[in-house]
Amino acid sequence: MLLRRLLRQEAGKLRYLSPASRPADMSFGRFFSSAHVSVGRRFIYVKNDKVGSSFITRSLTGSEKRAERIRYRTPFLDPRRNPLLTPAELTRWQWHEALASYFIFTFCRNPFSRILSCYLDRIVGRDESYFVLKKRMGAAGSFAPTFPAFLEMLGEPGVLDLDTHWKPQHRNIAVDYYAYRFIGHFEDFATEFPALLAWLYRGNEKLGEVRPGTSATSQLATYYDDHATRLVRDLYQRDFDLFGYDETRPHDMRPGQTNALDFISQPVTGTREE
Repeated sequence: MLLRRLLRQEAGKLRYLSPASRPADMSFGRFFSSAHVSVGRRFIYVKNDKVGSSFITRSLTGSEKRAERIRYRTPFLDPRRNPLLTPAELTRWQWHEALASYFIFTFCRNPFSRILSCYLDRIVGRDESYFVLKKRMGAAGSFAPTFPAFLEMLGEPGVLDLDTHWKPQHRNIAVDYYAYRFIGHFEDFATEFPALLAWLYRGNEKLGEVRPGTSATSQLATYYDDHATRLVRDLYQRDFDLFGYDETRPHDMRPGQTNALDFISQPVTGTREE
């Protein structure tokens, strides 16, 4: 059964070989790994790295019908374990219907805290992204860029789109492709996401296990001066504009306005019964 699903996924991907058939801001592989579809609950979640995406995916996977128990650091994005579907597992007609009528959502984050979290987690912590950047910059031997040096590297041609953990959010979530019904704020995550999950699963939701973070928000004053602030503003200007964050105040994480969550009072249209 698992082999059959993987073969179906690979065959389905062939429909999207043409760049015109998928979001312009997403690579072929990213398109399939970022969109998580529930046909029964009629939603699409689009992953935005460094914005609680691992916790969101664990929670959705654990809440979905017939989901396996998701353990800490389990490879929950493995298509063999994840009950949520990718676009490759839908027919072209089903995908177009999902784009037109499903509840499409994601979460965004203040660019100041997001890129600092990326630096602390992926560069200082020497995760996979560290070695990708080191190779791209042609660094030999010791490679320990300061935060400002890291930001300057991101301004080099082609580097900003090299890794989705520091790629601009509006391109990560393909805002020109998906008609979003809800873009939550990471700063209000503790309120918004549980409410959204409960609405989607009507009381049958299961919040995933929490993974320790980088505590980037509490370290903003340590890392941001005028130079770093200017670099981040230049790199992520459209994110600041699109998601309503103040580009001049790196120590103030609050978005310009909060989400009303009006949709929670409405039924999830077309949801299948358990």
